[in-house]
Amino acid sequence: FGAGSRDSVFISYEFTLRSINKGVFNGQCPVTQLVLDVHDKTLSTSNIKIYPNPSTGIYHIGNAPMGSSIMVQDLQGRVVLTAQVHDKTTIDLSAQPQGMYLYTVIDTYGRSVAAGKLIKQ
Repeated sequence: FGAGSRDSVFISYEFTLRSINKGVFNGQCPVTQLVLDVHDKTLSTSNIKIYPNPSTGIYHIGNAPMGSSIMVQDLQGRVVLTAQVHDKTTIDLSAQPQGMYLYTVIDTYGRSVAAGKLIKQ
């Protein structure tokens, strides 16, 4: 975990609760997220290029990490496109209505390496 990063850590621990009158309860309690740093993770988009933006629906992606993928969502959170990307990939949103879309580029480890807005005219 580097400075300025925010990653989830999954911890599970066993516990036993004892009550004088109620017997013994054994269980498991998962702690699903532990904040190790209060700073927001800054996504680096300096190497990944998505152009032209705005566009009529055809976008070119350059310099994406090998094996990464892109997810594009509308402003209601619906996924409108997912695709594997590499150094030179084209995505097509021409069938989608005009407006703003949000994209996330995810590397092979499931980490977001770039995020931003796409404007479709």
